[in-house]
Amino acid sequence: MTETLEARKSRQRTELRQRLADIGEDRQRSAAAEIDRLLRERLGDRLAEGVLAFHPLPDEPDLRPLLLHLLGRGHLICLPGVDWEKKTMTPLRLESLDGTRRGRHGVIEPEPRTPIDAGELSLVLVPGLGFDRRGRRLGRGGGFYDRFLADCPPQVLPVGVAFDEQLVERVETGPHDISLPMVITDTGIIEPGSSTMSAR
Repeated sequence: MTETLEARKSRQRTELRQRLADIGEDRQRSAAAEIDRLLRERLGDRLAEGVLAFHPLPDEPDLRPLLLHLLGRGHLICLPGVDWEKKTMTPLRLESLDGTRRGRHGVIEPEPRTPIDAGELSLVLVPGLGFDRRGRRLGRGGGFYDRFLADCPPQVLPVGVAFDEQLVERVETGPHDISLPMVITDTGIIEPGSSTMSAR
């Protein structure tokens, strides 16, 4: 019997969660610092023009030092606000990292909830469980980023952010999964539409 797409995705998620669980704290910190450096080096202009970022879950790259830097310069920074019933995601303005609340599934959201139109953004930093070198992404199964990115204005650049350990040969995807034009890991920048890889 042929394995279904959802079964293949589930198996790949299990494998990637195990990879992430095996990354030590020192490795996480050094990798996140390198991702931070590459983001500033390559996307400095966009970082200053409106960013939807993310507050890290325990197995995601911690970009809070970058967010603090951008907030200190007065730039527009947002975190996702999730409506779990409607299965939608809205950019909420982040005033400070202290002004947050822990929502469902450990997702950290700004408090108060001040929605920002996606047209005010220049960049979306996209987490995930896995990525491949063609920009395909495996999320956690809710489809929130895929739906949000599908409705984003064309000037908004979505960029995957991941540890090198999250790269796989091929991500299992379906018709509604959004591929990304750029993925930044601690070992370099992947741009499927131009070059295979820009080494650090």
